[in-house]
Amino acid sequence: MQRSRSTIRRHADLQVGRGSAWIGAATLVVAVLVAALVAPGCATDRPFDARRRSRPVPLEGAVVEVPVSVAQGVVLVPTLVDGRGPFWFALDTGSTTVVISEKVAEAVGVRVENRTGSIVTESGRRDGKIVQADLREVRVGQASFRRVGALVADLDGLSRGVGRPLDGILGMPVLVDHLWTIDTGHSLLRIEEGTLPAEPPTGVIAGNIAGDTTETLALVLDGGLPTLRIDVAGRTMNAIVDTGQRMAISVGPDDAGPLRTDLRVIGESVGQVLDGEVRRDVARLDGDVRISPSVVLRAPPVLLGRATRIGMAAFEGRVLTFDLGHLRMRVSK
Repeated sequence: MQRSRSTIRRHADLQVGRGSAWIGAATLVVAVLVAALVAPGCATDRPFDARRRSRPVPLEGAVVEVPVSVAQGVVLVPTLVDGRGPFWFALDTGSTTVVISEKVAEAVGVRVENRTGSIVTESGRRDGKIVQADLREVRVGQASFRRVGALVADLDGLSRGVGRPLDGILGMPVLVDHLWTIDTGHSLLRIEEGTLPAEPPTGVIAGNIAGDTTETLALVLDGGLPTLRIDVAGRTMNAIVDTGQRMAISVGPDDAGPLRTDLRVIGESVGQVLDGEVRRDVARLDGDVRISPSVVLRAPPVLLGRATRIGMAAFEGRVLTFDLGHLRMRVSK
């Protein structure tokens, strides 16, 4: 991996430009990453299962449309918790659990319990006490999810990262039910029942509707998170599809090794994760990232992170539909 000392710049303040994947020579990213939460040994007889699916109430054919806000590239969804709110939750396919802030837990009056376990984020693994709550209902528009297990955490750091109060994270336990369509161009979230069409042997369905490209991509569940096979500078690798990551592409150490001659460090990323601030090098890739036939990133900046991930900036100008229960996603333009 090449390192050009003259181009590395250190920034004390977080600078993120909406509509652009980077500013200047140093890439700065707000990373809302809760990569995994597991409870291998718990202090009570009833351990907290971070990946426990909620119990969705059938939509009965209805299509739920909810206006959303986009802050520093993170999609924020107005959400009710046990009938209170609305609170602003980040929609995060890169989180294996639902998270609520300590402030929301207090405002709603939910009963919290201590557990022992491990939280893994971009900054690493932290073992020790975790705090859980069992929510009677999480509601997004008219879409209702019952008996939702949630991690209770201090989200002040993430709030600073997105530049506004963040009250929680909608993770995989609720996202695996229904179709979730993110249309950031119209600041709209659509939730509906149904499935996306199954993929052919190639893994991609490509079509052309009124001149627009529509592709359905096959996903694989890895560690409880949706992953996609992508091509980075001619090398195939698995990448987590992470709507909580602003940066278009991050590459983990195992994948960065074979790319060392194709990466030149150009700056440093300062990001906020669940348990604090994290700094990572950013490199320029001498090559392309091919996510699908129609989604190709030309010589993009790459975050050298803990895991290989695709963030929202990779799909700028496109509409994403997730069918996570059947491990498919549709990309439309």
